[in-house]
Amino acid sequence: MGLAMLRTGLLGIVGYQLVSGLLLLTEADGAGQQAALLVHLVLGVLLLFLIVPYLRHHLPRVWKSTRQGMRLLGAGSTLLLVGGMSTGTWMLFRISTEHWISDWWREWHRYLALAGGVMLVLHLGIAARRKPGRMALRDGLRGLLGALAAGLAILTVAVATGDQLLTAQVPRGDIGEAPPPHDGSHLSTTGRFWDRPPPVSQTCGTAGCHPAIYDEWRQSPHGQADKDPYYLALEQKLRAGPRAERVRYCNECHDPELLVTGGLAQLPDSGPVVHSGQGVSCVVCHSMAQTNGKLAAGNLRLAPPRTALAEESWIGRILIRAYPAPHKRAYSDALYDRSRLCAGCHRASVSEDVPGYGLFRIDNPYSRWELSRVKVQCQDCHMPPSEGLPDQYHASHRFPGAATHLDVSPEQKKLVESLISGDLSLPNVRNVNSSGRLFKMSVGKTRRTSRTMTVPLIVSARSRIGHQFPAGASDLVQVWIEAELIRDGKHVLARWGEVEPGGPLFPGTPIYRRRHLRRRLPGQETSASPPEGPAGQPFGSFREPGDGQIIPLKISWDDLDTEGLEASGGTEMRARLWYRKIHQNGVEALGTGVNDKKLPLPPRLLLAETKAAVDIRRR
Repeated sequence: MGLAMLRTGLLGIVGYQLVSGLLLLTEADGAGQQAALLVHLVLGVLLLFLIVPYLRHHLPRVWKSTRQGMRLLGAGSTLLLVGGMSTGTWMLFRISTEHWISDWWREWHRYLALAGGVMLVLHLGIAARRKPGRMALRDGLRGLLGALAAGLAILTVAVATGDQLLTAQVPRGDIGEAPPPHDGSHLSTTGRFWDRPPPVSQTCGTAGCHPAIYDEWRQSPHGQADKDPYYLALEQKLRAGPRAERVRYCNECHDPELLVTGGLAQLPDSGPVVHSGQGVSCVVCHSMAQTNGKLAAGNLRLAPPRTALAEESWIGRILIRAYPAPHKRAYSDALYDRSRLCAGCHRASVSEDVPGYGLFRIDNPYSRWELSRVKVQCQDCHMPPSEGLPDQYHASHRFPGAATHLDVSPEQKKLVESLISGDLSLPNVRNVNSSGRLFKMSVGKTRRTSRTMTVPLIVSARSRIGHQFPAGASDLVQVWIEAELIRDGKHVLARWGEVEPGGPLFPGTPIYRRRHLRRRLPGQETSASPPEGPAGQPFGSFREPGDGQIIPLKISWDDLDTEGLEASGGTEMRARLWYRKIHQNGVEALGTGVNDKKLPLPPRLLLAETKAAVDIRRR
């Protein structure tokens, strides 16, 4: 290869690299950006091989020149450009072997290349004062124009064909139109439907990208949304009934991957549902562009990333690691910091008569949050700060909450227990100092009559819960008081709570009961009711932060061993407030889960506890 041709190719590639590097700093996303970056990476490697033979011929001639400034600029530009090419090659090696690189390397690469380019332009400007220099400059400009023309052609083709590589045009409806088509077309703000499955969440956790976040999500309610055994048992019963098609609406939120790919539209009218195994995947939340906070149904609109190369492919991952800014812009939105994001699914209200089960109802938590009139967002409590990669912190993707399935992992259970116990730092929703558990319990002044004695328990929600409690499938929730009246630290005079775990309650035990248990469904001739929890003394929900109730514990004098009580002062009331995701009757109504496995009784969580001396002398 002649020196002139080598110089033309070398300077042309250098020019393209500098211009394309500057263009990558803009917020141009999509197929064109991917193509420009891919060409930039390939030419960067080629440039490293071309510069060595060129310098071998060029340096001896320039070094003999008497123009000191030109020599220094040439040497400086050479060192800087070689440094830029070396850092670029090192980064390419790292990302091609599926390693992450820090922004520090990118900054060094960028500034070395830009400084080298500036010095090269000055070097050529001084050299152009003489004829040999003008010839070299002409060769360089020819190469630069050729490289820019080739780059422009690549970008034009990529931009023109990128959308066709990604999507196919289909009609769509507006949010709020009911019922939406189950082919996924209503999910896209661009009116387009994804013609290939979106990136699975596993790709987000591999190769050092987001391993900690992926591991958290995998064990979270979102990661388990289409695997939760209680949900699958309910889905199985619904599929066996006359309204089996209603399962499609359940899976719009429990398995939205089926909706995005059109799997729900192809779902047969009967038989088991073959789930994607993705639950509420990473791409569903991070592609969400719009929700309707006023529509009492699952509603969301997704905006697919406008890239030609699949992000889960080997080349796609290389491009993301090389220049992650477009990836971050595609999956980041101001909506992610607002409760409005959660309205896509958690605004839904459900009232469905499920054969063999009864009435299944869900009170949407989003409306309960709105009615509480608090400023904190859902993410402030349910996505607390979590430590991930070294020196990096992120919002936890375990999504802790009382209704979390606790048998997934010890880490998930520990975080939920920390949330309930108050060990987890939470914002105060009423600007009132509060710490400790989410609920506060105390013993009030004893009241006596000729037949009974009443010990009032004062239970209040601290200003750390931003919505009504309990919420969601509150018919299935079991919240109850466990208490003991103990004399001399060992003699139990009276008891409230479960006789055995999951079993019936002692008479008079206070237990949460949702009001208006029975209701007539539209178009049905008979009324349906949900499985009732254990029998007890009912109390209501805690409707807003700071809401409290006085729950009486009544004791008949006839049930007490009153002998010697007049002189006794060592009597103590010990009380606890417990929570269980699903009561025993609800578990039995769900029957067996998938593969005819018996569903376990969910573990209980301690919400509050107290103890106080009680004077039980009969006056």
